[in-house]
Amino acid sequence: MGTAYLPDQFHAALTKSKAKAVNVKKLTKELLARDVPLAKGQAPFVTARVNRERYGFPLPKEVSALLDVADALAIEDVKMEDFRYCRVAPEGWEMPAPVKDEPYVSTVVKRFDWNVFSNMQLWEHLAGLMPLGWDGGDSRYEVSTVSNPAHVFWMDSETAQLYGPVANSLSNFLATHLGETKSIPEVDRKLSLSPSHWSRDDDELSYLPRNVPLRAWPPFLAARSEWLIAELVFNDSAEQRKQPEVSCFDFKTEVKLVAKNEPLALYWLLRSFILEEQDVFDETASKTRIFPSQLVTSTIEVCERAWKKTAKESSLVKAREHVKDQAKGLRKAKWTKPLSIKDL
Repeated sequence: MGTAYLPDQFHAALTKSKAKAVNVKKLTKELLARDVPLAKGQAPFVTARVNRERYGFPLPKEVSALLDVADALAIEDVKMEDFRYCRVAPEGWEMPAPVKDEPYVSTVVKRFDWNVFSNMQLWEHLAGLMPLGWDGGDSRYEVSTVSNPAHVFWMDSETAQLYGPVANSLSNFLATHLGETKSIPEVDRKLSLSPSHWSRDDDELSYLPRNVPLRAWPPFLAARSEWLIAELVFNDSAEQRKQPEVSCFDFKTEVKLVAKNEPLALYWLLRSFILEEQDVFDETASKTRIFPSQLVTSTIEVCERAWKKTAKESSLVKAREHVKDQAKGLRKAKWTKPLSIKDL
């Protein structure tokens, strides 16, 4: 099916499933009943337009189309095979509104701590992911923001481990969960409906192969950057630094891409600051200072101010001080099989 399902066929399938129009009054009443505060005149969910503005960079066509459909129809109320759409309420699991006199990256970092590991939302942006919804339990589906078609991944709620993809496109994933599987490859169908190895009859069924560069591959981006978040949040990244992806990088290749890739921009800005690579930071900042993502431009501003601060004044400086003894080793690239620098 590729990407053709969104938006028209998806909208038609939802209508066939008796999806109702979004009811602002109903959503507002539900939020207030759950003690979720709403400012005067504030909408009870983040619209597609606002979402796009907050992300800043162009989202994959499928993702953008899904947001538009969600503005019109209550997708979250439609019974699907094993998927619940995540409609984002204000202060919910999505890009937050800017807070007056607070750096935007600080607003994002303070949003969520998840599974006692790290800030979930910053992790999503370093991995190139957007929250999509839940399976029948509490595990999450995430969709790529860095590839067209937009791959769909599954995250185990108990381990915070990212798996997949479970579908080669958002279209394939949504069509499968609405029962329209005629043109969907069998492996996409099986993985979309049963993403966990624990719940499959055929335990040998592996996840779909990577068919995009590593710079657009969330599992690689996530594994490589988790140590940065662990340091910023807990000042402890010993376990995360053991992952082989941590040593798989090439600045000369990737710096050419940072101006159009939010995960790479965030990775190199935070990494170069923590490892005290002033030349790397300056070059990355010069290429991303006018990046459309306010998360990136805010990160530049915060890091530039933090260069002059003491360890007691900044979590960034504390992270830098904590890994000082390991910095030399972390600056050395060591590509491992099956990861190759040619794949970037």
